[in-house]
Amino acid sequence: MHPAVAVMYRSETKTSLVRAEALLWAGAWAEAEDLATETIGRHSTADVRLAAILGVIRTRTGRGSAVEYLDQAWSLAVESGEIDHLPRSAAAIAERMWVVDTPDNALFEQVRDLVDRGIRFEYPWPAGSLALWMWKSGDLDEPPEGLPAPVPGPPVGSGRSVGVVLDVETDPV
Repeated sequence: MHPAVAVMYRSETKTSLVRAEALLWAGAWAEAEDLATETIGRHSTADVRLAAILGVIRTRTGRGSAVEYLDQAWSLAVESGEIDHLPRSAAAIAERMWVVDTPDNALFEQVRDLVDRGIRFEYPWPAGSLALWMWKSGDLDEPPEGLPAPVPGPPVGSGRSVGVVLDVETDPV
């Protein structure tokens, strides 16, 4: 493949990834899932976040293969070792643990330092998401210093994981 075509292909993949994340955040889960499913497999660095997106959507909708996508996201994140990927993947897994009420203390012990590393290396939003789910699952008593303040607003989507994710009046994260 010509280098210019490869750059364009990576750029399109990154654009699709960002759009899928935005659709997830906006509660347009079906659209986010379609785009993530269409895009996954194009570029390995994007696959980490795309697998996490698919795992979160499948968790929130109670559909199968959530665990497989989350395992894929975590495996790719660990393999990459990149702080951009690790807290995001860990947050997706922590959300699932909270949704299905199966906290894994060994996993929380393994990822606890990712919150601090995320803050230290200027990735506070993914670190904040991980801290939120760790707090919801009872693993954190209070938010660490350096996290961004929550953005108030009505929750979008449906299901336990979204309907009661964040109450800015009572949740410390």
